[in-house]
Amino acid sequence: MVVGARLGYPSEEIDVVSRLVRHHLLLADIASRRDLEDGATIDSVAAFVQRIQEGKPENTGVRGAESSLTAILGRMAMDRRREVSWDEMMRS
Repeated sequence: MVVGARLGYPSEEIDVVSRLVRHHLLLADIASRRDLEDGATIDSVAAFVQRIQEGKPENTGVRGAESSLTAILGRMAMDRRREVSWDEMMRS
């Protein structure tokens, strides 16, 4: 990050900030959907930052796919006006 370098931050810190910015959506999700005073939430954010510092960010692709499929499942149930199973949704 050019700004970090101009401000005189060490390259290691600039690298961590750059990675946090790239993976910021998880932090936005936590800030808007979780209790920020809950110890489990604080531990989750600390673990997230540690993974970023270690260069091992969380893969949220599976969670995103499951979330999208759940929305599709709900839409199918509404359209069909009946319960739709996960297997039925996946076969359609």
